[in-house]
Amino acid sequence: MADLKRISHVSIFLLFIYTAKSVLAVALRTSMTAWFGAGMETDAYFAAFTIPQQLSDFFIGGILFVAIIPVFQKRRAEAGDESASEDMAALLNIALIILSLLAFIFYLLVPYITPLIFSGFSGEKLEMTIKYSRLFAPAIVLMGLSLIYISFFHSFREFVIPSIAALAFPLSSLFSIWCLPERWGIERLVYGNLAGSAAGLALMIFIINKRVKWKWNWKFNNPVVISTLSLSWPVLLENLLVKIIPLIQKNIASGLPLKGAITLIELSMFVVGSISIIIAGPISTAVFPFMGQQRVEESDRAVFQTFFKSMKVIFFLAIPLNIILFTEADSIVGLLFGYGKFSDTDCAVTANLIMIVSFIVVPTCFLSIAGRVFFIFHDTKLISLVGMILVFLSWPLYYIAAGYWGIYGLMVVFTVMTIISTITVIIILRLRHRTVSFYDFYLFSVKIFFCALLMAAIVFLLKNVLVNIVLPLPVKLLATSIAGFSVYLATCHLLKIDELNFLIKRIPFSSSKN
Repeated sequence: MADLKRISHVSIFLLFIYTAKSVLAVALRTSMTAWFGAGMETDAYFAAFTIPQQLSDFFIGGILFVAIIPVFQKRRAEAGDESASEDMAALLNIALIILSLLAFIFYLLVPYITPLIFSGFSGEKLEMTIKYSRLFAPAIVLMGLSLIYISFFHSFREFVIPSIAALAFPLSSLFSIWCLPERWGIERLVYGNLAGSAAGLALMIFIINKRVKWKWNWKFNNPVVISTLSLSWPVLLENLLVKIIPLIQKNIASGLPLKGAITLIELSMFVVGSISIIIAGPISTAVFPFMGQQRVEESDRAVFQTFFKSMKVIFFLAIPLNIILFTEADSIVGLLFGYGKFSDTDCAVTANLIMIVSFIVVPTCFLSIAGRVFFIFHDTKLISLVGMILVFLSWPLYYIAAGYWGIYGLMVVFTVMTIISTITVIIILRLRHRTVSFYDFYLFSVKIFFCALLMAAIVFLLKNVLVNIVLPLPVKLLATSIAGFSVYLATCHLLKIDELNFLIKRIPFSSSKN
C-alpha cells in the first residue's frame, strides 16, 4: 500500500494535465459551436473524423495500447531493456505497415464507403464529408503510432512527456480555428488536428528514442510479438465489432430529421466523456503499469489490493460529478455551447442527451481499470467473447429504439448496454478470481451511493428554489454545486469513508508530513 500512496502523487500530477487538456477541449468545442453551430459543416467534420479514429483505435487503441504494457514489462524483467527494445522494434514495424495500409486503402475507398456509412448524407454535405475524410487519412497512422508510444512511456512508468504531447492536439486545433483564414471554413480545423497529432508524436519519438529505438527489425517471431498477438487476438475480434457501434450510431443519426444530429451526439458524448477522463484517466494511467509490475514482481493479491483501492478513489470522485452532470445538464450546456450559431433548440436537445448518457460515467470509470485487469492476468478470451455477444445483441436495438424515439432512443440503448457490459465484467472478474474478497468493495459502494442520493436530493431542492430567483446562470450553478458537494463530503465523513482522508493527505498543501 505504500507504493500505491507514492503513485498517488503521479495521479495528482496527471489530474492537472488531464484537467488542462479537458479545459482546452472544452474551449475547442465551444469555439466550434460558436463559429459553425450544429449543421452541415460540423456533421461533415465529425463524420469524416469518425472512420480514421475508429480504424486507428481498432488496431491500436483497444489492443496494442493495453497489451504492450504488461508484455513489455515482463520481457524487460526476463531479458533486460536492450533485448526488450529490440523485440519491440519489430512490433512497431508491424504496426506501421498495417496502419499505413489502412490509411492508403481508406483514402481510395472513401467515395464508396462514406455513402454507405452515412446514408442520410447527400449533395454538398456528402461531398464535404468525402473531402474531409481523405484529408484525415494520415490521422490513422499518426493517432495509431501515438498510442503505441504512449504505451512505451507508461511501461517505464513515465507520464510527463506523453501528457505534454497530448496537449498539442487541442492547442493546434484552437490555433487553426482562430488564426487560419476564415474562408477555409471548418476545413481549417482538419489541418489543425493533423498538425497537433504530428507534433505530439514527434515529441514522443524524439524523447524515448534512447530507450526504445526505432530499428528496421523484421524478426517477427520474437517473444514480444508472439505474446502481444496471443494476448490481443480475442480482443481484436471484439474490438472489430465494438468499433462498428459508433458507425451504426452515426449512420442512424445521419438519417434522422433532426438538424445536426451527429454534432449533438458528439457534443453530449464529449461532455460526459470529459468527466470520466478527468477522474478515471489519471488514476488508471498511473495504476495500470504499476499493477502490471506487481504481477511480475509480487503477487495476484497485491494486484487486487491496488485495483480495489483505485476503484474506491475513482468512485468517490466520479459520483458527485455525475450528480452535478445529471441535475445541471441544462446549465452546463448553456455555459459551454450557448453562443453564436448554436441555437436554443440545440442546447435543449444536447442537455437532454447529457442527462441520458450521464448514467455511463461510473460504469465507464469502472471499466477503465477493470477491463485492463484481464490483460494483466493474460485472460482476455472469455471477456472478449461475452463482449462480442453483447455487441451483436445491441445492433438491432439501436435501429428499433431510433425508429420509435429518434436520437433519444439511440442514446438510451447505448447507456443501457454500457451498464450491462459493466455488470458482466464484474461477474466475470468475480468468477475468475473466486479467492479474492469483493465484500469490502460492495460495502463501500452501498455507502457511497447513499451519499450520492442525499447529494442529489439537496441539489434538486436548491435548484427548484433558485428557479424563480433572478441570478446569473454561473452563480446558480456554483450555488447548487457547492451545496451538493458540501452535503456529499459531510455524509462521507459521517459514514467514515476512508477515501476522503486518503485524498486529503495526497493534497500537497494539506499536510506538511505528506
